[in-house]
Amino acid sequence: MLTGSFDLDGHKARAKARKRLGPYGFDIFKSGKHSQPKNPYFVTKLRAKRMNELFVPADVVRDHNLNLPSEIILRDPQGRAWTAKLRHWSDGRRWYCGGWRKLCRLNLVIEKDTCICEFVKRRNQGLFIKVTFIRVEDDASIQNK
Repeated sequence: MLTGSFDLDGHKARAKARKRLGPYGFDIFKSGKHSQPKNPYFVTKLRAKRMNELFVPADVVRDHNLNLPSEIILRDPQGRAWTAKLRHWSDGRRWYCGGWRKLCRLNLVIEKDTCICEFVKRRNQGLFIKVTFIRVEDDASIQNK
């Protein structure tokens, strides 16, 4: 995504290129350091302005024909769990609210870390999101993105 400002003649005054992390995080898995989840998943980062909200990309929901529950469990690598509630915006975006900030805070997640959010379905537990962290200091292949 390219963002910038323009003068009145339409010339670019300054531009700042900002790479966006795609919902499937192909750069992460190309290196071979991390394996791609077998279940439906998306890749995200902590958002400074929406720290308690986990955005669920529409592409992932559509590509995997997911029926998102109104409440879901967010599970960290240690097995700790938090409940989040689904919010629909009028423009179609979906966010899980609640629990995300606590999960990130207890796992010392910073804005440059990458989170792999995998939808896992268990017979007696229903659908939950298993969150795995890729620390920016541990993975040079995704630094500065």
